[in-house]
Parts: sequence; structure tokens; C-alpha cells
Amino acid sequence: MKVKLKWIPWVVAVVFLAFVFTRLTEYEHIVSAFQRGELFWIGVALGFQILFFLLFARASLESFRLMQVNWTYPSMLLVVMGAFFANVITPSLGLAGTAVFIREGRRMGNSMARVMTGFTVQTIFGQVGLVIASLLVMGGIALTRRVTFSWEILILGLVVVTLILQVLILWISHVNPVISERILSVVSSVVDSAMRKIRRKPFFPENWAKTSAGEMRDIVGAALLQKKKWPGIALITTGMHLSAFLALFCLFPAFGETVDLRAAFSGFLGSTAAGIVLIGPQGIGVMEAGITLVLSHYGVARGAASLIALVYRGLNFWLPMLVGFVSVRKLRVFE
Repeated sequence: MKVKLKWIPWVVAVVFLAFVFTRLTEYEHIVSAFQRGELFWIGVALGFQILFFLLFARASLESFRLMQVNWTYPSMLLVVMGAFFANVITPSLGLAGTAVFIREGRRMGNSMARVMTGFTVQTIFGQVGLVIASLLVMGGIALTRRVTFSWEILILGLVVVTLILQVLILWISHVNPVISERILSVVSSVVDSAMRKIRRKPFFPENWAKTSAGEMRDIVGAALLQKKKWPGIALITTGMHLSAFLALFCLFPAFGETVDLRAAFSGFLGSTAAGIVLIGPQGIGVMEAGITLVLSHYGVARGAASLIALVYRGLNFWLPMLVGFVSVRKLRVFE
């Protein structure tokens, strides 16, 4: 018998309110920063940040369609924002957001293997877009002055390694389902062992690894037959990351600073990488300090750098988090 835990949404609401109230000081600083900036450029930055999430939802939609998981665009936008919120309130290195995608995909009648493969493909295209967008910006900077990219190349190198590993996993699942089954068996054993301690019931059904390995082979094979769609999805994710970069870029004139491509790019790439690896709600607190330090290093006045960092985080963290809270309530993710 399935027990509906109707109290969970209320717990989530309380956690959300507690999270907001514990950050009231930061919220006040962000509001103050908004008031001190030029509203036109802040509005343009907000437009680019909204475009980022719209393109994120479009890229996710097309990635899942390669796996024959057919969301509508409005529902995918809700899932994207709900996943963002889940990652904020749950310090889980992005696993909470992944769970939102899987839950909604399963609710539509898709298998876990199909949804997980779709999410992996979505992540791959997102990383491809980040690398392409970064190379385009780095090329633009190199055309204007002689500069050495050191830590930026290191970060992109790590992204490429992660990208190759994910592609390798999908390739193995297609050409050698036996190895794929062994990997999935290990994963299911570890997860089930943990879940039995919590609810004394396995998370994965019996023979899940064997069934999923065969299904993943067919799913990846179907995606390989749709190669003509790949450049389009990569183009969307490239535009997605360029939009995030331009959101930060537009905040320089908003606070009277000369636009510096190198400073803006370093701040963007650093914040993107930190948001991925930091354990906590999207690197809150640490991220603002990090962006301020990076911008100051490249000659931006300390006061202006702090204001830019606060407003940028207001645009790509606080506002999306509020929308995400509404999204999870709409999706009934925690019910």
C-alpha cells in the first residue's frame, strides 16, 4: 500500500522560508545593489538570464526527444526550474535536480533507463555548449590583446574529461551491454543497500540491471540514427551559456565600469564551475566572494566588483529560486 506523505510539501515550504529568512542580510545587500545600478543595463542582464533558462528548457526538451521522451515545452520549463530549486534546498551535488527529471519522466510512463539516458545526453550537450561558448569568447579576447589562458583551460579540460567519460558510458551501453549490465548491477546494489536501511525496500526492481542494459542499447542506437539533430541541440546549449556570460557582461556598464571581456569571462567560467563542484545550495556565499575576487584581480574596483557579483547572483540564483519554488508546488514533486 502506497502511503501519501501529505506533510512533505509543507516541510519543503518551511525549509524554503527558513532558507530565505536566514539569508535576509544578503537579500538586503542585493536589493541595495540593484538600487545603485543603472536599471537599463540591469534589465538587459535580466533578459539574458531569462533567455538562459528558456534555452536550457529547449535544449533539455530536444535531448529527451532523442530518447523518445516527449515533454511539452511548458512542462519542461517547469521541470527545469523545479530541478534548480531542488538543488538549492538540497546540498546533493545536483542529484536532487536529477531526481526531479527522473520522477517527472517516470510519471509520464517512461522507464528509468530511458529517462536517465536522456538526462545524461542533456548533460553532455550542456557541456559541449559550455566548451564551444568558452572557446568563442576566448577567441574574441585573443583577437583584441595577447593573453594567456591558464586556469580557464584547466577548467575546460576537466569539463572535456567529464564529457568524454559520459560519452564512453553511453558507447559501452550500445556496443557491449554485458559490461553495461555489470556497471548498473553495482549501482543498483549500492543504492538498494542504502535504501533498505531507510525504508527496508529496494529502490530498483528485480533484474533491473539486465533489463535496463538491453533497453539502453536500443535507446542509444535510436539516438545515433538522429545525428542530424545533434548540431542544433549543441547550438542551443552554446547560446544558453553565451546568454549567461552576457548577463554578467551587461552588469559592468550598469555600475559604471569599463567593460572587460577577460574579467567578465573569468567571472562567468569561475562561477559556472563553482556552482557544479561546491557542496551546498549553488555555492551561495562562496560564489559572491569568488566573483568579487576574480573581478578585482582583473582591475575592477572592489566596490563595483562586489555590486556586480551581488546583482549577478540575484539574477541567476534568487529570482530563479523563487520561480522554482512555484514550479515544485505545481509539479507536486515532494508529494
